[in-house]
Amino acid sequence: MSTLRVCAIALCLAPCLPACGAGGSKGDTGDLAPIGTDGKPNGSSDGSAKNPSSSSSNSTGTSDPSGREGNVTPGGKDSTTTLASGNAPCEVAKIISDHCTTCHAESPKFNAPMSLTDVSDFQRPAPETPSESVMAAASKRINASTAKMPPTGTVAPLSPQELSTLTAWLDGGAPSAADGCAISEPGATNEVLVPPPTETGASDQPYQGWDDGVQCYPLTANSGDLKTPYAVGTAVDKYIGFSFMPPWQGTRYVRAFRTVVDNAKVLHHWLLFQQSGSVQDGAVTPQLGTHPDGQLLMGWAPGGGDAFYTPDVGIQVDSSQGFVMEMHYNSTDATAVDASGVQICVSDKAPANLLSLSWLGTDNISGTSASGTCKPKATAPIHIISANPHMHLKGRHMKVVITRANGTTEIAHDEDFAFENQHAFPEKLVINPGDSLTTTCTFSAPSSFGKGTNDEMCYFFSLAYPARALADGGFIGTLVHGADACLGQ
Repeated sequence: MSTLRVCAIALCLAPCLPACGAGGSKGDTGDLAPIGTDGKPNGSSDGSAKNPSSSSSNSTGTSDPSGREGNVTPGGKDSTTTLASGNAPCEVAKIISDHCTTCHAESPKFNAPMSLTDVSDFQRPAPETPSESVMAAASKRINASTAKMPPTGTVAPLSPQELSTLTAWLDGGAPSAADGCAISEPGATNEVLVPPPTETGASDQPYQGWDDGVQCYPLTANSGDLKTPYAVGTAVDKYIGFSFMPPWQGTRYVRAFRTVVDNAKVLHHWLLFQQSGSVQDGAVTPQLGTHPDGQLLMGWAPGGGDAFYTPDVGIQVDSSQGFVMEMHYNSTDATAVDASGVQICVSDKAPANLLSLSWLGTDNISGTSASGTCKPKATAPIHIISANPHMHLKGRHMKVVITRANGTTEIAHDEDFAFENQHAFPEKLVINPGDSLTTTCTFSAPSSFGKGTNDEMCYFFSLAYPARALADGGFIGTLVHGADACLGQ
């Protein structure tokens, strides 16, 4: 099964691009004006300009947060690196650049504990196990059977030859080479269009024709004026909500969410909720993690990226219902600012099937494992087209088992988990009346439920149609999950 990189949330989800995502340029977020000429995200009046050359693109491949230049350059899967002379043996430098430095950058991102951009980085004490060196710890992790690095579903896994080469270098003391190469960070990517999908679903890549009749609008963190980046400052598990009223009139249908990652050093995750009524446009308020009047639409966490939906599915959004984007920050920089968020791309063409995102799993976490069983009350088949596992730093593995009404079982998901690369998987799951889904999460140490980075969660976010069918009919848990909660206790 190919990986659909959806990102997660610390609550989270959202189809993703390569590896952990990365920071981009800060910019004026605009006043919720549509992006591009005639509403075309790529600045084309007919949607024909598929490879724009003028765009401020960050390393996740998402566009300048402002969206004011009329050009969107989504990321493709083929990133490039430039290797200079000196430092590690060239074959080793390329392996590390291709597989490690998206997170272990010169300035580490998304809770990566150290940089791995210089030979000396490997010879220091390991932050999590100071009694051993980084090279010793790295050798163990790349050869581990669980909690393996690079994480499952991120950039391509190490090939057997790459694993052998990198292990030998690490176990040999991580020596430098006089005629070696620098260890670099992944470079910018170019848009890669794929053929039109032949099946209902979601993709992390733009496909030919996805933008027909689509307008994109930026919803990004700001200082209350909808344009100036938000002053994060120093923060520990800081939750801030940014409110927006839709800039369109009437009903629209989401065809894509295009992630904007601005300051990767401080951003933990974001969640986008559609409220049951209007909100104060531009309001910036502290959040408690509860949204009694909100329906979760989308989210981002390390590993997250873009989501493009086929024309026969979409999420309904109405101009009478505002949005609240909840951002979770951790920062040690008093001067830190951020303009992360999302471009919401909508069409007035109603799809055959309406989607919604459902919370499966459990809030009842105590110990090194937790399980919850979802028993939908729907009386017709439910189609899950993608799913995104979500845990925090101690999360190590998630398994989801479908128990059919006749008592037979089948595995829907059985994968290792890594916080620094949360992604979703494309699915073709059909849940029939009487079926149930049991989600089991495994943690590296005793854990309890909570919103903070050092607390834990156990969610299998599922994108499904008909909208709101994948639920058990009521609110469960200490967070407000909205109408789409289906959590076992």
